[in-house]
This record gives sequence, structure tokens and C-alpha cells, in this order.
Amino acid sequence: SFTAATLVEVDSTAPFSMPGFAVLDPLRSVQPVTFDVVFSTSTPDLFLSPPAVSADGTLRLHARYGYGGVALCSLGGAHDEGRGNGPVRTLQKDRRVFEVRVWPQPALTSVRP
Repeated sequence: SFTAATLVEVDSTAPFSMPGFAVLDPLRSVQPVTFDVVFSTSTPDLFLSPPAVSADGTLRLHARYGYGGVALCSLGGAHDEGRGNGPVRTLQKDRRVFEVRVWPQPALTSVRP
């Protein structure tokens, strides 16, 4: 079991990182977890690096400079139960939905004295 933020707002100026985005329930989750993110957006090429969550719960993404839009994301997780068969999708039922809002930054095209 885990919790996650429901809304993330970023601008399109630099890579974004949010430690503690997904937090595992320490009483129920003792095995290492692999997270997966599935997203959809109506803005083509919104991300240089799409949303991803590392095992420690850190959300990382990189929006394309000057682009803006919204991505609807679904986050799921899988425990590695140590059987050598890879992750087992035990957290699939615990998927969390979150939204990423990317605010565009204007591009400087000319400077006049």
C-alpha cells in the first residue's frame, strides 16, 4: 500500500524532481517496490523525459521548454518478493491517479534596446 500526491505543478524550464512523492505504508510494505507510471496528454511531445517514480518514491520528469499542458497519470507498484522471477504486481489494485500541470515559459525571441 502507498500514498501519492494528486496534483503536481511544474514549469517547463528545467528537469523536475519531487522526493517523497509516493510513500509506502511501512507496516504493510517491507519488500522493495518498483513503480510504474502510465500517462496520457493531449499535448504531443510535452515531455523530454516522461513522469517516472523511483523505488524511493521520488517523482522525476522533464517538460519540454516552452510547452504547456496537462497529463493525467496512473501510478502502480510491484513488490519484488525475492523469488528471482522479477516484480510481482501485488500493488496493482492500489493504483493512484495524479495530474501533472505544466506551465509554459515564454521563449525570448528578440531584444530591442
